[in-house]
Amino acid sequence: MIDNFLAGLQQGFPLVPVVLLLFCSAGMGRLMTMDHERNVDGGLFWAKLVLGLNGLYFLAAVAGSLGRIGGMVMPILSGGAFLAVIYLYGKTWIFELICFIRENRFFALICAIIMLFFAAPVFCFPLGWDSHTYHLALPLRWLADNRALIYSDLPYSGFPSGAEFIYWCLLRGGDIRAPGLLVWLATMLAGVWIYLRLKSVAALPVSLAAALAFIGSPVTLMLMKESYVEPLLLLNLLAALDLADDDLLRDNFYRRSLFLGVLAGGACALKLNGVLVAAAIVLWGLPWPWRGKKNYVYLAVTGGTALAFMLPFYLRPWLLTGNPFFPFFSRWFSDNMAYLLSGEYHHAVASMKYGVCGLAGFVTAPLLLCWESRWFDGSFGLPALIFLIAALIFLWTGVRRRGRDWEIWRPFAIMLLLYVGWFFTAQQARFLLPGLVIVILIGGRWLSLLRRRWQWCMLVLIVGLILPGIFIPARHAWNCWFFIGGGVGLKDYIYTGTGPGYLSAAEMVATKTPPEAKILLLFDHRSLLIPRYTELGTPYFQSKYFTPPPLEGDALMRQLTDNRISYLLVGESPNNPDNLDAYRGRMDVLRGGIAELVKNGRLQLEWSGEGFSLYRVNR
Repeated sequence: MIDNFLAGLQQGFPLVPVVLLLFCSAGMGRLMTMDHERNVDGGLFWAKLVLGLNGLYFLAAVAGSLGRIGGMVMPILSGGAFLAVIYLYGKTWIFELICFIRENRFFALICAIIMLFFAAPVFCFPLGWDSHTYHLALPLRWLADNRALIYSDLPYSGFPSGAEFIYWCLLRGGDIRAPGLLVWLATMLAGVWIYLRLKSVAALPVSLAAALAFIGSPVTLMLMKESYVEPLLLLNLLAALDLADDDLLRDNFYRRSLFLGVLAGGACALKLNGVLVAAAIVLWGLPWPWRGKKNYVYLAVTGGTALAFMLPFYLRPWLLTGNPFFPFFSRWFSDNMAYLLSGEYHHAVASMKYGVCGLAGFVTAPLLLCWESRWFDGSFGLPALIFLIAALIFLWTGVRRRGRDWEIWRPFAIMLLLYVGWFFTAQQARFLLPGLVIVILIGGRWLSLLRRRWQWCMLVLIVGLILPGIFIPARHAWNCWFFIGGGVGLKDYIYTGTGPGYLSAAEMVATKTPPEAKILLLFDHRSLLIPRYTELGTPYFQSKYFTPPPLEGDALMRQLTDNRISYLLVGESPNNPDNLDAYRGRMDVLRGGIAELVKNGRLQLEWSGEGFSLYRVNR
């Protein structure tokens, strides 16, 4: 039974909806800008595409919240893509793209090899924890309910969810691999974009080294194989840099401010800490020297546009839960004890699970990020250290020569903004990805001042430093190609990637429970593979069940029966990123209640193995 369920999740053609989505984004970007076509080499074509993609975030959020994303998704995408092709073809952007490849053969060849080799994971079944918990599991629940609801058992459903709305459209039009394919393309586009921005001020060795330092970073290789939203967030920042620096838009003050406002609002729509990227976008586009009224008008137009754009993404949780930032900051908006305790838990996960603290941590974290993944759930790789040193030298020499020039202080201010915001929120390496790109762009400017011979030496050094960090991702990509070639079965591939117990538990649920069963999953939050209607019940992680845990078995049983729970699936994975040692004793209260119900026969053990147990609820 589980075989049919797994096959049903990946029975479509993931490339088709992604290509249609990109064409629609390009067409919408042209409509939003109403500007004449620029060369692809200039980068503004891609900025328009990102603007259009943000427009689709907005439309999908409004339609999804109203329950209007239905069977018309594919016809709309197909029709929009067709019109976009006709509209754009007349401007010969395909010809321009071909010209770009011809003019940059060496880079295009290297990029194509990396793209093809590391594309293997996105064409396989997704394995990441966050994908199985909410990046894919949440849109599938929306798909079943045909509306973007907020589920009190799944706190991530209250996030702004700009990317998840797009994933919802892709899942309806394709299969479970389509969101990962979009993220992979976004990641590679960001690498090409870095190359393009430095190409105008630096020679081939520096622009190539910068692009490879980004693409070959361990955190980038981790992101491109899953459905994380950080690459999409990064595209907003890169598009803003191009639009803010465009000569023609500089003369059109209001259009420039509106476009930057859309990208800033889109950054906030993707995730809550996107506000840091939004602030960086607004700061980068700030007119200088300071001209009083003009700057205030810029802040009002850009800020007002950003607030208007992000409104549906935060209005949805506000109307449904009373908290626009659900589940965070619950104490500001509610006195519900379960909401408050769940909010405290998620704040604790953000602050206690990863990172360093104190003044020493603040100073050393940038260095540790370059090689120590244990503290930050990933690393940037040693090449990032070279670009960090180069960026600091560039800023230091620039300040000495040009004093108060805003063009020097602006990138430094953005670097500091992104780093300080990251340090005092959630210290995971992927959350600082925009900061890494700013460091690479600034460091590349200093490396471009070196003699050509030393530039080639730096390229060789950076490539040498990249190689040790890509060994594990390359081995994973090779195993994925082995799976695609038929060298291993689907179930063996999933079992190896998700760890002991999870797939076996899903198989037992498929075998031992009726189709109408309602499963409550405890202490493991991956519901993607469970082939029954499943809700999460881990105390404190969510606010619907057992928060706080009942002290008596009768109270626990009452919650199960009141919510029509048929089975309990209990299991803990050592890889669970949401486990906190500080909460282990509180979780043991629920485990004691379950043991009491098993002892008196109100819960019956159906299966147990590899750390998971399946219990039937005897009403």
